[in-house]
Amino acid sequence: MRTLTDATLSAAAGTVTQPLYLIEIGFTPALRLSTRGDVTWNALSWSGGEAIAVSSLDADGSGRQSGTIQIGNLDDYVGTLVLAQGVADRPVKVWKADGMALDVADPVLVFDGVIQGADVDTSRVSLSLAGSGTRSAFAPSRVIGAASGFNFLLPAGTKIKIGATTYTLERQ
Repeated sequence: MRTLTDATLSAAAGTVTQPLYLIEIGFTPALRLSTRGDVTWNALSWSGGEAIAVSSLDADGSGRQSGTIQIGNLDDYVGTLVLAQGVADRPVKVWKADGMALDVADPVLVFDGVIQGADVDTSRVSLSLAGSGTRSAFAPSRVIGAASGFNFLLPAGTKIKIGATTYTLERQ
């Protein structure tokens, strides 16, 4: 169990609290967002952006995590990042904090996983999340075929040895 800092305990006991999520998505460069306006935490700037929401963060009994992040897309910035850089297996971290307690040790990491899929439209981007140890660890992040520009593929069943690992090619 994690011990909360005095600042976090004090903020939680206040009459008015300022809950927020800090979201870091592993784009190049990293996209750092805050659900409560622009903030500075851990010597980094976190942008309030447009209509940012974190929902359905959950972990089952086996430790599998899931959740959803919705980000406003009226300026097409996040939608362009998603479409240009892709999202499959892109790392995501989410911390929960109070706006009055933002010392380095105050925010609590509540999600550490990857993006499993994205829905992009003109007003918002919705990212579905999965823990990094779940399905994403066993699924290829990219299928290579004719659509990727390859005209010649090795036959199904071909074995390729790399180090001590042998890969067998399959068709979908």
